[in-house]
Amino acid sequence: MLGLDLLHSKVPTIGSLRWESTIRGRSSTMITLQAGMVVVTLGMGVLDAGSVSPTNLASKLNEHASVSAPEGQTAWAALAPALRALSAPPDTATLLRQESVWPGMPEWAEISAWAASAPDLRAAIAEAAQRPIF
Repeated sequence: MLGLDLLHSKVPTIGSLRWESTIRGRSSTMITLQAGMVVVTLGMGVLDAGSVSPTNLASKLNEHASVSAPEGQTAWAALAPALRALSAPPDTATLLRQESVWPGMPEWAEISAWAASAPDLRAAIAEAAQRPIF
């Protein structure tokens, strides 16, 4: 049954039968208690979430040192001018992706000539690599 080991055993009582179910060795009472705790925990989170607006949350996250940097000191600031100056890539049968461009590919001469036509890009990539924040 969908990967769950459901076992039902009849436990006789006076005048009737009592059904006890277990799922992977846990009684239904324990599973009910665990499910109740999940609901209570999620409910507390929903009540608490109302005190933080999306704008405040974004503002708070953007203050973190991993994403905040002085203007012009991000990796993007170093890369953007070189990427804007880059011409459109040659039209090739191969979809240009990091894993599809290599010296043995059929269109290597075209691709390498295109890359060489943007001499500032290599320096921009090297500079951007030294900046920790994109």
